Amino acid sequence: EIIPELVNASVVKAVELPLGQCRSDVPIAATSPCHAVSSVGAFVIHFTPTRSAQLLSLQADVNGDPFDFTNAIFNHPVGDVLVPEARSARAMMAALILYANLPFSLRVDQVQHPATSGITTFDITTYSEDFEPAPTVMPVLKCSESNGACGTFPPSTARRDEKLQLESFEMLGYISVATSSFVTPIYYSTPGGTVTVEMRATYDFEPNDVLRITRAQGYTLLDGTLLALLAIKFDDNQHGLDVKRVWSSSFIDPDDYWAIISDHVTLDTTVMFNFKADLPTEAYPAPFWGIRTYRILPLYDFDGEILNATQPWYPWPGRGKVILGTNDDAFPDFLLVGPIPFTVEPQLQTPKAYTEISFVFNVEQEVSAVSAREVKLDITGPEGFMFLDSCFVSPLNPAFSKCTGYRNTASLVTIQPRLRGSGILVILGAYNPRLTPSPNYWSAAVFTDDPNQYVRWSQELSYEIVGMPVVYKGNNQLGESASGFFTFSPVRPSPSPMIHLVVTPPPNMGYRVFCTGISPLGFVRMPQCQSGGVNEPLTLTFDNATLVAGNAYTFGVTVYNPGGPPAEASNYWGLSVLDYNFKTFDANMDIPGLELGSMPIRCYGIGWTSAAPRVMAEVLIQIRVLHQIPAGTITVITIRAPEGVMFSEDTSKVRVIPQPLPLISGMEATIAGDVMILNLDVNSDIKAALYNVRFEVINPVVYPHDNTWSVFAKKNIDIEFSHVVTGYVQGQISPFDLSIGSDVVAAKAAPRLGVASEFGLRCACTAAVLVALVSASPRSGRE
Repeated sequence: EIIPELVNASVVKAVELPLGQCRSDVPIAATSPCHAVSSVGAFVIHFTPTRSAQLLSLQADVNGDPFDFTNAIFNHPVGDVLVPEARSARAMMAALILYANLPFSLRVDQVQHPATSGITTFDITTYSEDFEPAPTVMPVLKCSESNGACGTFPPSTARRDEKLQLESFEMLGYISVATSSFVTPIYYSTPGGTVTVEMRATYDFEPNDVLRITRAQGYTLLDGTLLALLAIKFDDNQHGLDVKRVWSSSFIDPDDYWAIISDHVTLDTTVMFNFKADLPTEAYPAPFWGIRTYRILPLYDFDGEILNATQPWYPWPGRGKVILGTNDDAFPDFLLVGPIPFTVEPQLQTPKAYTEISFVFNVEQEVSAVSAREVKLDITGPEGFMFLDSCFVSPLNPAFSKCTGYRNTASLVTIQPRLRGSGILVILGAYNPRLTPSPNYWSAAVFTDDPNQYVRWSQELSYEIVGMPVVYKGNNQLGESASGFFTFSPVRPSPSPMIHLVVTPPPNMGYRVFCTGISPLGFVRMPQCQSGGVNEPLTLTFDNATLVAGNAYTFGVTVYNPGGPPAEASNYWGLSVLDYNFKTFDANMDIPGLELGSMPIRCYGIGWTSAAPRVMAEVLIQIRVLHQIPAGTITVITIRAPEGVMFSEDTSKVRVIPQPLPLISGMEATIAGDVMILNLDVNSDIKAALYNVRFEVINPVVYPHDNTWSVFAKKNIDIEFSHVVTGYVQGQISPFDLSIGSDVVAAKAAPRLGVASEFGLRCACTAAVLVALVSASPRSGRE
């Protein structure tokens, strides 16, 4: 049987609202037809039957890639849902009364477009309702509005009319505009805001393709402001506003901005660009941004021959153009709000200190809630700030009923459902972070009826966390216990004579800080001490130690280094200065620790002939090499004296006994003020032995606060070994008797101190500890 063809058959895009969502992942209702691949669209079928029928089926594809009708419905008449008689992924059917020679139209909604671009083709067929259903194993599912595949399609023998491979509208490529696109600033009425677009397409961009940007309602595009940012290039001389009204309705305030793409862009490549626009003064009901690309056609003659293939300049007179792709306007406007300017003023900028932060807000135009009983103001600080649970601090602001703090956010609630005023002051209690955060910004957001959408928002730069200057020095050997010294200069004076110094070791690195071997140095009096276990802080309490801002202070504690190298990123000490109420008023939590290593060198102590001021004295520093060090491993040994102690410039006074170090002949020592350098012969090994380094110094008039001697073993500029000991002060007796013959100094020191040890004088190198631990045995004198 020859099936008659439907007369005047056509399929066009539906334009009457509602049109639904073009994209399932972009929850906005379309205001114009959806044309892109993989979008969800609606279309209208027009035809005139040649024979009466009761059923109508249709299917469609683009180059063999089918439309998906699984969720489609008939919108007939428009506004009413006509439940399909049958539906599958590739086709759907409606039960209708179709009269011969009577024009008929039918709208179909919620059809999923294929992923292939090109010309769509439709198959439209009418059927008689008189047919024998095909046998089924299970009962046929009756169709409802949204139950997917359902019903039964008639056999081909029941056909009445049909129109096959009916070419219709073109399916365009899709331009996906990322939600990471943004506008800055985000405030209404801002002139010259910057709109940054991030997008990718399902097709290639070719040189000379035209990019068209259609503004959202309320924006005013600014001419000549387009700037390529990522993976796309534009012709510098061919972009601007559509003043010739190729697409726009006005040449005074064009809706569109155009640009010539100057380089190839492969499909699915993320590209970025920005342009400037004056931002709207208020919100609009349907603000959508449109992105499309076009190709300008060559100039043809009447026979279709190309007369001119070169592309003229905008507005491309006499040339046709074809659209290649679109975002289906499936990108909503950016979130714009009103500002709430504010300032931030802290009481303290000290690391980890409790501080009272003053915020001053200006709300010139009243913000009011319609249904809610209050207005909420959220203040969010940089990461690391910690607000008090109840964060208001006196004096309270009468406009607010409460403040609730949680981590770095404080939520303020008004008494009345409105907020307005200039100079609105609130003082909140919080703890500063350990370090200056990054990013370092405060933000304020005002909420009215919708608790999830702010109506005012502003961001301001936070203050710097200012730690007092602190330097740490000490022993840099793995698994060793020795004195570590901290020199600090407080930024502000102590509020009371009683202070607490809290030493915090690098977190979870295996350090332990002990109360034994404390060196008060400039503090003179020994403090009370409370220590903890591994990785736990130590607290020193000084009853009468008034601190002066800007002055330097030094103290020492015993530090047990971990057995393995600490992580470089975490190897930072902390020192906090607390008042009598244990409130931090100064701190530094970012003090670089020492790079730990392993070198078979130990420092056993220091001795002197006189501690009187302004006299020439001889000093001895005792060093032991535990086992032979290969030549070239270290190149110099440096001894740094306390500030004010000067080495004698006579290098002949420098001696190493009872066994010499392998020094460079003729350049054994170099003197530079308070630094002495022993220059080692890099071609000779350093034998395992006890070395007494003796030299002359001139004592100062007043001993400094940082009264420490430092010993370094270096390879060129790299410090392989470091050790620091407490220096002597006026009236202090030396633990070594340097008047005894130099070859038996070590042996004679032990009887004076009355302590025995196999190696002699092996201990942490502070003067106080040496008195208790320095020792020698009869074998010591023979070394």
